[in-house]
Amino acid sequence: MTPLISLAAISGMIMASVGFGLIALRAFGAEKYLRSALELAMSGFVLGIGILGWLLFFPGVLGAFSPTVFWGAIAAGMAALFSQIFSLRGLAASRPLKPIDIVLFSVLAIIAAFDLLEAIAPAADADTLAYHFALPRDFVANGEIGFAARAVSGAIPLLVHMTYAAALATGGELTLTLWAAATGWAPGLLLYALVRRHLNRTWSLVLLALFLTTPAVLYGGGNACVNVPTAGDVISLDV
Repeated sequence: MTPLISLAAISGMIMASVGFGLIALRAFGAEKYLRSALELAMSGFVLGIGILGWLLFFPGVLGAFSPTVFWGAIAAGMAALFSQIFSLRGLAASRPLKPIDIVLFSVLAIIAAFDLLEAIAPAADADTLAYHFALPRDFVANGEIGFAARAVSGAIPLLVHMTYAAALATGGELTLTLWAAATGWAPGLLLYALVRRHLNRTWSLVLLALFLTTPAVLYGGGNACVNVPTAGDVISLDV
């Protein structure tokens, strides 16, 4: 895969996840409980990751995994986003930055740069190579979800792993590792959006920086372990 295709795939997956999430929030009437466009976008992203994985499970068990199916799911999610884009009005609105805010944004930029370096590098974590990336790779190669002969993990739904299969099939290894990094940031950005209800921007940025530099997040946020991406589901329960 060329870098351009990989970037198109990761961009499409992010937009598709937000789109699926926004549709679900509207369908169940949950969007009325969200107080800002940022809350809506990040809640949609976290929820949409799960929806994308859930949707892909069905063609997987039917033996219909193919790049066409994955790109089709991404296209459907992007169409959903464009149909709901009006709900994100005001997302870019912001008050002037204080000097301390500029410092905090600089800290976050450094964190993002290191996370990007980790994402660009080939996977090296043992669990990732043996399981988290290995199973989606096998699913894509075989065109279907196969049973893993493991007593503990063999029959789990592999919800997040379905999105790993989509990333690998549409954009190759680079999209796969970038997607792992993007989903690792999702809980932190949702946390920032929610605490903005009660705190000013400065303290909200401090909490975001603390969350992203927590040892567990530093370890699991970019190496495909599902603990950090699924933490967003727990945070969303506080809405």
